[in-house]
Amino acid sequence: MKSFRIPLLATLLLGASCAFPTSEAPLKKGMQHSNFAFGYWSTTYDSGSSETDVDTTMLEVSHGWFFRDDMEAGGRVSYQNSDTSPGGSDTLWAALAYYRYYFLGGGSIHPYGEAAVGLGNVDSGGTNDDLTIWSLGIGMLQMMSAYSGLDAILKYQSVDYDGPASETGFHVELGYSLFW
Repeated sequence: MKSFRIPLLATLLLGASCAFPTSEAPLKKGMQHSNFAFGYWSTTYDSGSSETDVDTTMLEVSHGWFFRDDMEAGGRVSYQNSDTSPGGSDTLWAALAYYRYYFLGGGSIHPYGEAAVGLGNVDSGGTNDDLTIWSLGIGMLQMMSAYSGLDAILKYQSVDYDGPASETGFHVELGYSLFW
């Protein structure tokens, strides 16, 4: 069942983008932007004597404002759930501030760069740890109409827990954006 999550979601999002006429984005100073994003990734850790598989599902909600025609700043709430095989589960919550720069040109496709930093908490089977999280990413926004679009971003993310533990890695997120 897990292997069908991403292809099914990608098919639905791409199908939805074809159902609407595309339009140039009115990404202008003073506009607001809300985004709902989903991500899923699987990682295998090999300690030499055993392997651990970790499947992570991520949901994010963000809201930002354009302070220039091509620059946006805002806030984001992130939820991540990681299932570990054999057994175990982690739940991460974080609040982040982000900044996006759009490379505007003609047309309905707009590449962008993003940086985010924030604080959060992770619950690992009864143990709570505070954390610092930051990410850098490059993405693409495909406008579906004058005020909505689909976006995909490749992020490099670092999560630093209290103490010596940390996690870093790349993942892809798919999102739906509303502009007004």
